[in-house]
Amino acid sequence: MAGSNRTEAARAESEPRYSGSVFEGICEAVAGQLGEAYWKPLLRIDDRGVWVDPSVDSDDLRWRPLIEIDQPGSPDPRDEPSFPFPFTAPQLAAFLVDGVGALVRADLGEWETGPDLQSLKLGVEDTKVKEALRSAYQALREADKAMRMHHKGPVAEYRRSKETADHLRAARERAQEEFQAKAQRYHSKGKRATKADAEDVAAVRSKVKKLADACRQAEEEELAGRSAWRTAIVRYLLRAGDRAVPESPEQRQQRLRARVAEEKAKGNGAFLKTIAEEEGISVARLKQILAKR
Repeated sequence: MAGSNRTEAARAESEPRYSGSVFEGICEAVAGQLGEAYWKPLLRIDDRGVWVDPSVDSDDLRWRPLIEIDQPGSPDPRDEPSFPFPFTAPQLAAFLVDGVGALVRADLGEWETGPDLQSLKLGVEDTKVKEALRSAYQALREADKAMRMHHKGPVAEYRRSKETADHLRAARERAQEEFQAKAQRYHSKGKRATKADAEDVAAVRSKVKKLADACRQAEEEELAGRSAWRTAIVRYLLRAGDRAVPESPEQRQQRLRARVAEEKAKGNGAFLKTIAEEEGISVARLKQILAKR
């Protein structure tokens, strides 16, 4: 187990990281394609990362990946961004699974085939934007494949519950159409309508009600199945290690101080500018982080 943890930590350490300007580039690419990134007002972006805007009151849209990480010692989702700056491809992928992130993903391409770089407005300088999107979608597909292979329970439950709910929704719609047609014929007969006609309409109305009740139950099971699948896939993407949890302010300061030492050792006289650009923040903000006690 210890060897596995060390391997995961090493993988997380070597994972490419992308600055805040890369995510801004993603937003600009979508805006260039569609005229606007309609979901951007739902987000708040600062030097720590991407957050759901406090004005959003929908629980579905307020979802973020850390909600699925409830292991001891994990950070409070209220205190951390949906994903941090700098971020890794798996962190971006986890954000795209649901909530506002799912709206972002809808503009970037299908889960199975995305990202649709051809339709996005990307320039020759957007190499890191393309790299981050390709890597995030690849991480999504790898996670989905792993779920099917190693976490069959959540996947099978979600698939079964979704198929059942889809079937009942379709049956309910057909029954509603049948009821409307028979009710219309019954009323059009006026005084010529018979008791058998009335009983026929009542029978279809009862059928609609039973299907509606069954549909509500199936949709509750579908929601529970989807929640279990979402938890499993996010935990896989953010597999418990350094990659899973956004840095605390103290951890970020330690990492940046180590980066300063590295750049100084290389003889880089512009080490602050280099590191600030990596982080997607200003030199002044970098100095504040380094100086905090």
